[in-house]
Amino acid sequence: MRSFESLRSIDLSLGGGDARQRIEELDQLRALGGARKVARRKKADGIAIVNGADGQTLLFINERFTEAPPKQIALLSYLYERIGRVVPYDMLAQRLGYRSASESIHVMQQHVACVRKLLAKYNAPYALVLSHEIGYGLCKIARQ
Repeated sequence: MRSFESLRSIDLSLGGGDARQRIEELDQLRALGGARKVARRKKADGIAIVNGADGQTLLFINERFTEAPPKQIALLSYLYERIGRVVPYDMLAQRLGYRSASESIHVMQQHVACVRKLLAKYNAPYALVLSHEIGYGLCKIARQ
């Protein structure tokens, strides 16, 4: 195995700014005694729905306040309470204040699309799933 000094001379013989920059980085690592350790904060991966003091419902995704219309918050809340299960269209329509699923299916699709974008925007480890002709569900994404 080659020593640090022999690697340094090989890099210097190649010339160019990139080689010099790599040598400087190697010198910094050597001065620090090896690889740097970076402390990482554990990411929160939750959804919290809180009733505010003024009666308004607040949505937090990964500990960050998220603005969303009340119907979308209600949809996400209802699915979150039943995480891992598919909720039929009729139950969702009733919860969101619609008379029937057949009258509100298009509106629910719009709400679901917006909630999907919201979850993606805040990197929430959840997915909204569709069970065709049955309903929607919220599932936690498995991570290694």
